Amino acid sequence: MIPEGARSVLVQYDIQKLSPNQRIHWRERAKRAKTAKFCADAAWRTAGRPSFDGPIWYSLIVYRGRVVDQDNAVAACKSILDALFKGRVVPDDSERWAKLKSVEQMSSKAWNKCEAVSVIFWPRGDGE
Repeated sequence: MIPEGARSVLVQYDIQKLSPNQRIHWRERAKRAKTAKFCADAAWRTAGRPSFDGPIWYSLIVYRGRVVDQDNAVAACKSILDALFKGRVVPDDSERWAKLKSVEQMSSKAWNKCEAVSVIFWPRGDGE
């Protein structure tokens, strides 16, 4: 269930390309991270540049043909989250401003070759 006041951004990028298990040259990893940030920024603009004045919760929904390890999914989303949270949705990506609530994975053959990550964010209540 998505809370009232929630906003979302759908980033068209395969997070497996930035998995910590990928054994690639640092230059290639930097190139992939830059591409992921560009995709996240474009998705944020397309979504109407949503932003919040206070702390938020966020959830990730990963759409892929195959499931990835939960911890690696979160780590692979770092570039996307950096692009969204550092000065855009909230002032920075520290735990003071943004806390991860959940990670879900939707996998089926339908998502092959059109992988994406949906980032859903909503304001934290006073006691949270």
